[in-house]
Amino acid sequence: MIDTHAHLLCNLDDGPAEMGETLEIARLYAAHGWSGVAATPHIRPGMFDLTPAAIRRRVEETRAALQAAGVRLELWPGAEYYYDDALESAAERPEELLTLADGGKHLLIEFSTYARPLRLKELVFRLQVRGVTPIMAHPERYGWATDDLESMEELVEAGLRLQGTLSCLGGFWSFGARRALRKMLDAGLIHLVATDGHDAKHIGKLLDEAALQLRHIVGQERAELLLSENPRRVVEGRSLIV
Repeated sequence: MIDTHAHLLCNLDDGPAEMGETLEIARLYAAHGWSGVAATPHIRPGMFDLTPAAIRRRVEETRAALQAAGVRLELWPGAEYYYDDALESAAERPEELLTLADGGKHLLIEFSTYARPLRLKELVFRLQVRGVTPIMAHPERYGWATDDLESMEELVEAGLRLQGTLSCLGGFWSFGARRALRKMLDAGLIHLVATDGHDAKHIGKLLDEAALQLRHIVGQERAELLLSENPRRVVEGRSLIV
């Protein structure tokens, strides 16, 4: 299994404050049978003013720490971008953005919980024609998305991919978000599932109990697609199975 959305890197965003906690989280991944993580700190101007270069440096530092500690876990750079005017502008130059696993293929994007982006379909098109597939982070949290699955189906047809989160199944969000994720899973709208884990306190529950819940909901074959096959395709820069 590979996690394509995790706040694992220390002292960058609202994830771990110190490398020691990063290593603790990494050990939990390895102990629960996960082989790799695409680290995705927030990039949100005015709140998390990170650069791709800073994230890449921290990934290299973390890889060295993992090796020194004897933790067997692959680690790739990535980011969780917030949809705003800055991202709209940067979409014209996607080579400057930090895609998942730095592969130039998949871009993870977070949206406002309440306000539907007016130019979302246009953004999907602009990224697609430049060879980048946008992935919507935790769509189950956006009321404007979960209340209009027909529009989400149209966006998927246009090239958008949806990433659900184990943090929702693990009980760290509202019952409504959990129910919405179930509805989207039943509709076949979720293309991969990640943890969105932020700390060592909760990550073990996500990697174990929430992953088991997902298998119970969708079955073993579909769970393998969501947790293993499509995440592997992300880090290898290949198109997802939909």
